[in-house]
Amino acid sequence: MINFSNRFLRRPGLIFCLVFFSMSMTINAQTDSALNLFTTPIADTVRVSQAPAVVDTSKKIKQPDAQPVTIADTTHAQIPSKALSTAGIRGFAKPGEAIRISSYPDTSSFVNGFYPIDGEGKIYLPIVGKMDILNMTEQEFLDTLKKQYINYLRYPNLQVRHLIRVSLLGGFQKPGLYYIDPDFSMWDAVYQTGGTTREDGLKRMRWERDRAMVAEDIIPYYQSGQSLSSIGFKSGDQLWTPVDAKKPWWEVVFRDAILSYIFPVVSTTASLYISYMTYKTYYSR
Repeated sequence: MINFSNRFLRRPGLIFCLVFFSMSMTINAQTDSALNLFTTPIADTVRVSQAPAVVDTSKKIKQPDAQPVTIADTTHAQIPSKALSTAGIRGFAKPGEAIRISSYPDTSSFVNGFYPIDGEGKIYLPIVGKMDILNMTEQEFLDTLKKQYINYLRYPNLQVRHLIRVSLLGGFQKPGLYYIDPDFSMWDAVYQTGGTTREDGLKRMRWERDRAMVAEDIIPYYQSGQSLSSIGFKSGDQLWTPVDAKKPWWEVVFRDAILSYIFPVVSTTASLYISYMTYKTYYSR
């Protein structure tokens, strides 16, 4: 065994070959993740469909609890704000928005969640069914909930909050329709999408309402940290930023094809060949 070890250590070519082979295996396993560093921002890069799945964010932790709208919930959310008549409404929420209900400290209560308001100003509540809240104040709605659920709740501590609907479209990591607390800032709204896909995405972002431009430069609002309601942001407004430009053909061929597929195959083949030749030379002596 000692003799074999001494003979092995006298073969630097064999040692180099084994090291090169292990490095090539590591390169193969990490090629995709390495490419992502060139093509996506360092921030959250998880991509979802245009209509991200609903996530229960009734518990506030660190991340602002905006509510993405699913395909099933976007029927009323996509109606232009002009089509949702709010004349004479004295309530705290309007059609097309949503209500978030939470029970404290029972975070697992069946009533916890968010409830979209349809075009008629009604929401569908568990056990209770449809309820018209169009002309209710926040306190009236809260009192009604406590009265309806007094026999079902372990703790009678209920909190309600209305969420406005915001469209974040274009070059976002997770574009889609979201229900967002109006007390959140524009930074919080953009944060829900994971950021922009372009380095200049924030600079080129636009604030639109009813197909009209509200602001072409949102940087001051973004930096101020003011709430959406304080800067005049209304339910149904849109934030739009350009998508990534189409990749040139040479980038697609070189980066996506060569680096992703051809280079790992070539490096692995070369490693195996060098290993075989070194082994053959070593044992032929």
